[in-house]
Amino acid sequence: MINSLLLTSGLPKYLWGEALNTACHILNRVPLKHNTSTPFESWKGRKPSLKYFRVWGCLAKVLVPEHKRKKLGPKTVDVVFLGYVETSYALRFLVIKSEISGIEVNTIVEFRNAVFIEDVFPMKTGIPSSVSLDDSLAFTSIPEHVEKMTNVGVNPSSTNLTREDSDEPRRSKRARVVKDFGSDFVTYNIEDGSVTFKDAIASSEAKQWKESVKTRLTTIQVLIALASVYSLPIHQMDVKKAFLYGEPEEEIYMISLKGLWLMDMGEADVILGIKLIRSTDGIAISQSHYVEKIIEKFGYQNSRIAKTPYDSSVALFKNESGISVAQLRYSQIIGSLQYLANVTRLDISFSVSKLAKYTSCPDKTHWSALDRVLRYLKGTVSLAIHYGGFPAVLEGYSDASWIAKNSGSNGCSGYVFTLGGGAVSWKSAKQTLITRSTFEVELCALDTTGTKTKWLFGLLS
Repeated sequence: MINSLLLTSGLPKYLWGEALNTACHILNRVPLKHNTSTPFESWKGRKPSLKYFRVWGCLAKVLVPEHKRKKLGPKTVDVVFLGYVETSYALRFLVIKSEISGIEVNTIVEFRNAVFIEDVFPMKTGIPSSVSLDDSLAFTSIPEHVEKMTNVGVNPSSTNLTREDSDEPRRSKRARVVKDFGSDFVTYNIEDGSVTFKDAIASSEAKQWKESVKTRLTTIQVLIALASVYSLPIHQMDVKKAFLYGEPEEEIYMISLKGLWLMDMGEADVILGIKLIRSTDGIAISQSHYVEKIIEKFGYQNSRIAKTPYDSSVALFKNESGISVAQLRYSQIIGSLQYLANVTRLDISFSVSKLAKYTSCPDKTHWSALDRVLRYLKGTVSLAIHYGGFPAVLEGYSDASWIAKNSGSNGCSGYVFTLGGGAVSWKSAKQTLITRSTFEVELCALDTTGTKTKWLFGLLS
């Protein structure tokens, strides 16, 4: 494919690296012979967009940044399309004709927008004297970061196009200074980034997304516990500085104003869907309304109540038959329970962590265990975490189980931290390492607990 790209475009062989990157970019977004899905879809969990694909090596015209233009003179430069940038929406081009100061011929640049003439290959046939462009094609704004171009050391033996002297009116020789706001305002868009929470969970970075959500909730729970310890009121504030409008078409660069406009909304009753129940002996947080919503959504209003969320006598194993039972509904329930277990219901954290391992292909045994969790929730709708204010110190507990009969060769570990008499952070998960003794599995659990301890100390200090 690389050889075909070079021969068709007429580009020199020393640009084989650009051809290789383009070939990899394309092959990752086309179906394979043995699989109907693309590698991109297998990795990201969604179908790729092919709207931005262009003919490699074709002629293109890019708009010069506004501060580099002159009143009398060209507004575009002729370039050859070289490929795609993996870390942004920009495209790579080789400059073949330029009359703009600072944009030299035979340099590789990155621009976000361009007009393509895909049936013209200037490195093979030369640049045509005139090219007909559709009037409907219009240039849009170019990001700031693509204006910083880098000379990549193009082979001097390649085709050199000399710039013709233009008869421009004489003007002041004083250099015009363009304000530079610095690298703090240079941003890059990640191609096909996660736009919604559903996309984020389906991506390869789902673990990091879940951890970031859990970290934010832990911070809120610590603050609620401290409010109980020191008998402080909890007020909810609204920041008016937040921009809640739609995405503009232009790139906007601005200097942040000093200070914030805050509106006091009074004492908080609900924070991120968590109910705050104040009493004389402390503060309690509950999600009873969310539990009722789950029970109603999945049809467990008339089910029999279970006294415990998990039956330790039942062994769970991987479904070897490969035939899943209501996999979509199973994953929906697991997703709802994971949020509940991470926020206020640590009593189901172990059960949900166990059952989540079989989301890809559940069988009747897994469904029976999941059904038990929902029936347990039906009987414990009003359970809440209570912060009584004592003890006013951070306490942490760690535990581990080595090679349980339904966990394979990996142990399970868990921890819980309390402050003011209530839990502020907890986790129950399967260990990623294969341990050979109870000592090793306990050591791994302590390592995970120690990492969380250090983070909580940093938060409290």
